[in-house]
Amino acid sequence: MKMIDRYYRGLLMLFLTALLQGCIEPYDFEAESYENIMVVEANITDEFKRQEVLLTRSFMVGYDTPMPQSASVWVYDDSGNSYLFREVEPGRYLSLEEFAAVPNRNYRLHITTTTGRYESHPTTLEESSPIDDLYARRTTFNGDDGVALLIDNYNPEDAATYFRYKYEETYKIISRYFHDFDMVYEDGQFREVPKTKEERICYNTVPSNDIILAATTSLQENNLEGFLVRFIDSRNPIGSRRYSILLEQQALSPEAFTYYETLKKLSGSDNVFSQNQPGFVTGNIYKVNDPEEMVVGMFNVSSVSSKRIYFNYSDFYGPEYDRPHFTDDCDISTPPINPQEAADNVIAFLELGWIKYLGLSHLAGEETGVIGAIDDVGPYMFVNAECVDCTLLGTNEVPDFWEEE
Repeated sequence: MKMIDRYYRGLLMLFLTALLQGCIEPYDFEAESYENIMVVEANITDEFKRQEVLLTRSFMVGYDTPMPQSASVWVYDDSGNSYLFREVEPGRYLSLEEFAAVPNRNYRLHITTTTGRYESHPTTLEESSPIDDLYARRTTFNGDDGVALLIDNYNPEDAATYFRYKYEETYKIISRYFHDFDMVYEDGQFREVPKTKEERICYNTVPSNDIILAATTSLQENNLEGFLVRFIDSRNPIGSRRYSILLEQQALSPEAFTYYETLKKLSGSDNVFSQNQPGFVTGNIYKVNDPEEMVVGMFNVSSVSSKRIYFNYSDFYGPEYDRPHFTDDCDISTPPINPQEAADNVIAFLELGWIKYLGLSHLAGEETGVIGAIDDVGPYMFVNAECVDCTLLGTNEVPDFWEEE
């Protein structure tokens, strides 16, 4: 569900603004301009797997993403094969059986909801060669120092010439501070307790949300060499330890490429409510019993290829460089715990999970031998929780695919 919301909230609101064709004045978005539109994202591939279709409907700003109710979804080809899909979570449908798209067949997507029947135009498999190489290189991009993720891909002349790239990046997180114990307040006193979970080393996996397109139609050969798919600025902490990227290449038809290219231009505009808004973006899906009804989406049949690589921060940066951090506000504090009102503040912050314990302070009470004797300096060291607990930034479970050096 989160995956669907993340995809559509970034893109579907864009389509709603694009419905206002040729606006001359800045538009005052009001409820009466809202249209309830079917939105489809479907990509059938040549991988033998359970294929996926995503459905939703357009929504107003500030409202939850609505899902079509009681949808029947299937894909069929011109050889008489039919593949049924079942809803596995709201808006996400998977085929009941595994199958792979094959060349020289026409495929169509069919959807039936309570509001009508929807169908795609016939679509054939776009074939391409696998990704030949995916590699990282330190470079300068738009004036910024960083690491570029580049690909090489060599195709025969009769293969696909349009491509879309998606990636999933995973990076290692190591907390700036660590202590073996936590602090709790029980029975009127502060007490150290052993940690109950791993908080020092974590991982976070994030899918791409950019529309990355490439075409070889303007090149002498049907090849991509040194094509940039991702740039990680040297100040970006995701590359500060160990980083991995899983890149997927999808071959596109000219129609699909034009669709995503238009969508990319819209999503890259500084203000989608500005003047000269473009018109509705047309895909290859229509409503059977009302062809004039607007439908957002594209049904793709693609050959796919994927490749994963890893690199470490030390592969590109020496010890003389300042390693970036996820959290810069990691100043250690020693708040007083006398009088009781001061202790109550510390207790509240601990219970809310805002601070973490780092050990005893050697500044408080050293001369008197009484812990907490100095009013403005407490006996315990604390720091913002995200500086100690990496689970606030990711998960402490090692991904199944993860490889160390």
